[in-house]
Amino acid sequence: MEQLSGVISKVEKHAAFLRRLYGSSFGVFVVAAWLRSLKRTVTIHPIDAAPFGEDPNKYVDAGDLISTKENGESSLLEVKHINTDFTCLEDWPHKDMIVSNVKAVDRRQGQVTAYIMLSKDANYIAILPGETKGNWKKIKRFAKNTQMEEDYYVCDPAFCKFVFIGEKE
Repeated sequence: MEQLSGVISKVEKHAAFLRRLYGSSFGVFVVAAWLRSLKRTVTIHPIDAAPFGEDPNKYVDAGDLISTKENGESSLLEVKHINTDFTCLEDWPHKDMIVSNVKAVDRRQGQVTAYIMLSKDANYIAILPGETKGNWKKIKRFAKNTQMEEDYYVCDPAFCKFVFIGEKE
């Protein structure tokens, strides 16, 4: 019976991961809409999730989206819709900013132009240039979503540019 509960626990964790993964699309679409308003061509990569029991390393996506300027210059962007509202550096609610899981960042080998944090209300973004990675530090932190301790990159939010992207009143 104990062995069966371990399998159920793995199935539940996988299902929770899939819910988070597919739920992240909202933030990607909000940022994509904002980029389109800046006359950028936006490519949103498909989600390719590993079926339960298969090696997840064979299902690594190509990043959240690519933004291409009119001059053809492209940028790979990663988007995180966070569970906190903010408008600027002064009201950023934490000492540090969590960039992402260390494995996810390192897998990209510096290809990500920027990490974009979308506020809970989807009105503001914090844009963290990937080139600031030399100023980030690694921390171990308990991840509520996976119920495990994981390695993350964090940085000073002062490296971000804060931008209003909501509806103009």
